[in-house]
Order: sequence, then C-alpha cells, then structure tokens
Amino acid sequence: QEEAEGNVVTQRKSDKWWLPVVKVPPTGLSDVALKWILFQNDNVNQVLKATMAINAQVLAEMEIPDNYIESLPK
Repeated sequence: QEEAEGNVVTQRKSDKWWLPVVKVPPTGLSDVALKWILFQNDNVNQVLKATMAINAQVLAEMEIPDNYIESLPK
C-alpha cells in the first residue's frame, strides 16, 4: 500500500531491529530542522568527547590486579 502511494518502504536488517527508520520528507529538511539537527550533533559530540576524557582518566587511575596481569597470555 505504501509503495503505491510513492513512499519508499525500507527493510530493517534483523540484527538492528531496535533502530528507528529515518523518514525525511521528499523535499528535504527545512532550514530550521537542519540547524536543529546540526546543533544537536555538536552537543552530542561535546558530550562524547567529555565522557571519553573522563573514562580515560578513570581508567588511568585504576589499579590492575597482579593476578589479572599474570593471567594474560604471554
């Protein structure tokens, strides 16, 4: 039915069933929507960089137990 109306039906890969299907109007995004998405992208990238820095700092401060190091293959 959707194909008859001109809409493209997208099959979701079974291993990624939880991901939402992106739907963009045929005319594209409005300038406001595009600016909002770019703003959100910048914010998400800032949060990602901050969390990666925090994780790296915490991991650098953690002690590695001797029995773990000894159990690693040589």
